[in-house]
Amino acid sequence: MGGESNYTECFSPNVLDAHLADLLVRAAAILKGEGFTDSKACQLEVSVQLSSDEAGLRPALHLSKAVIDQLAAVGASVDFDPYCSP
Repeated sequence: MGGESNYTECFSPNVLDAHLADLLVRAAAILKGEGFTDSKACQLEVSVQLSSDEAGLRPALHLSKAVIDQLAAVGASVDFDPYCSP
């Protein structure tokens, strides 16, 4: 729904999972409020960009089964772009 989050101080892969679960619930409520009865027809997309410039640290994505089930239920695609700088 157009918002970006920036977790630069302390990132844990589980943080994204928790926020995504909440965002998917809110997005579904907004779509329902706007009269959309089939969220799959809306072609929802979750886009995640993680970057790291620390040596030995790599961006990681962890999604729980519950969040994956939520994504599947609304027919959302996921775009994950990890970036590592030397």
